[in-house]
Amino acid sequence: MSVSMLFIHSPSTHISSERRLPTTVPLTSVKARLETITGIPLESQSVQLWSTRTDDPDCNAKLLCQLDNQDEVTLEQVGVEDGMCLKVLDKRPKGSVVDMFSDEAAEKIDMYQMDDETYANRADTVLAYKKRHGIGRFDPKKDAASSVSSEPPLPEDIKVGARCEVDMVGGDGMKRRGTVRYVGSTMFAKGDWVGVEYDEPYGKNDGSVNGTRYFECRPSYGSFVKPDKVTVGDFPVEEIDFDLDEDEEM
Repeated sequence: MSVSMLFIHSPSTHISSERRLPTTVPLTSVKARLETITGIPLESQSVQLWSTRTDDPDCNAKLLCQLDNQDEVTLEQVGVEDGMCLKVLDKRPKGSVVDMFSDEAAEKIDMYQMDDETYANRADTVLAYKKRHGIGRFDPKKDAASSVSSEPPLPEDIKVGARCEVDMVGGDGMKRRGTVRYVGSTMFAKGDWVGVEYDEPYGKNDGSVNGTRYFECRPSYGSFVKPDKVTVGDFPVEEIDFDLDEDEEM
């Protein structure tokens, strides 16, 4: 089965990913897989083929063809090549349920944020409980020497730019792939941390925490993990797992 490495870009759901897609199956099969990536239902997708990635204005992408109402056509038939982009637009009207979860909707919510000083002065918090019972850093038996980090030294192969897999906390063996973007100490916690830009939006930030920026990446693609959760190696971007029917296998 022929495949091509293509960029997948969904502006409405902020998804941008590079994936290997089959070029000899009907477009309707490809769109079903695009739904698992973008979250846009198959019937609501408007798919365009572009010359290169469309999430970077410096790439000067050109629209090659519109793939609406061509569900039986294959990507091979429309001349797809490695490095091209499938841009997936959402045809659902404005005001639909999808807009309830957009960034614009979230910005309109008046969310209360407690400052550090107010939190520290409250008596009904985890911090207050630890103070009352001498837990953790409030343990009076601890001396200055015990507060020194006993973490092992950072592995030499964990370097900025290295590809990696991350063991997800509580993920029952689940791993996520990405690229190391930061290695070292931080302002938000003691010890060494590894900043990772995930291939997919599984992260918690954009490379900054509490107003301090450690690296640059898209929102929800960045996270900080302890070095023992990171394995460096030759980890390419994961492919979509196509469960093809028997008559589609080769």
